[in-house]
Amino acid sequence: HGHRLPAAISGGRRALGGEAGRTPAPPSGALRPAVGGLPPPVLADRGVGGAIEAIALDMAIPVEVEVRLPGRPPAPVESAVYFAVAECLANSAKHAGHEHAWVELHHEHDLLRVVVGDDGRGGAEVEKGTGMRGVMRRLAAFDGTMTVSSPDAGPTIVSLEVPCVLSDSSSPR
Repeated sequence: HGHRLPAAISGGRRALGGEAGRTPAPPSGALRPAVGGLPPPVLADRGVGGAIEAIALDMAIPVEVEVRLPGRPPAPVESAVYFAVAECLANSAKHAGHEHAWVELHHEHDLLRVVVGDDGRGGAEVEKGTGMRGVMRRLAAFDGTMTVSSPDAGPTIVSLEVPCVLSDSSSPR
């Protein structure tokens, strides 16, 4: 009688271990939100301007950031704009061969305007990049738009516009 209990317990452990080993892997899309869907803590702490400044500091080339926002956009808009700028800067770093880039954030007449530019080789084609198409879809959810000017020999300038009302930056969220 005493021998069966430990065997059953150890057998149970083995079965659990076996189950864990057989757990199906999640579909590749299931991992994507952790990478491209969760805004970083700096976005909540410092707003979209501060979060973009943090990206700029991590870039290998100088990125000038100018932020003129008298308040904060709604959190979903901040997140969409953050990921849009991150995608633009990543593309710029990957393809442009540039010496510097810039990001400008302004808000006027209930419109958030963001310009991301670089002095690289130009020739960016939005249709070829899945990341940029994703940016356009994300912005479209807020009636936002994206235009790209990228003549051969540059510069590349991506303009984003999202209608939104800013909250008073001094009020707690």
